[in-house]
Amino acid sequence: MHARLLGLSALLQAAEQSARLYTVAYYFTTGRLLWGWLALAVLLPGFLVQALSYLWFRADGHPGHCSLVMLHLLQLGVWKRPQIHL
Repeated sequence: MHARLLGLSALLQAAEQSARLYTVAYYFTTGRLLWGWLALAVLLPGFLVQALSYLWFRADGHPGHCSLVMLHLLQLGVWKRPQIHL
């Protein structure tokens, strides 16, 4: 049950992020540049966190496969980070 809820949560988060990216692309392609820049400004902090997470994966020796890139573009990369047990 717990794994299903976690999977559903990840799926919903990926769908939400995809909708946000589509919104930014829509605004820019329809010529609504102000709205496009505002929507992009809202997404920028999350993308910076994901970029740092991706660089952390690469520094740890993980290869940069397409799935890892897509995971970070959908802002699910920090979920993949393994738990540290003290």
